[in-house]
Amino acid sequence: PTPPTGGILINSNQSVTTSPNVTLNLAWDDGTGSGVSRMRFSNNGSTWSPWESVSAAKAWTLAGGAPGYYTVRVQYRDRVGNVSDRFSDYIRLAP
Repeated sequence: PTPPTGGILINSNQSVTTSPNVTLNLAWDDGTGSGVSRMRFSNNGSTWSPWESVSAAKAWTLAGGAPGYYTVRVQYRDRVGNVSDRFSDYIRLAP
């Protein structure tokens, strides 16, 4: 069984945001597999949000309010339980 592939962009691939509240733009592909049904997110790569139904966009809050670079990670899971690699994007917060 092959795990899904996918990607993530923060705020449609913008490089800077003035607000820690961002939109995640999401895409996935399971080829000829069972189909992707779930996704989850992490600000730090170790603590993950609960699995949820896939959606092409998701509101998300970055892990802090201080200026700097923030990375958001996503994993996708297909209907038979195969979990993707971690895909990530980063953005600079400049409030």
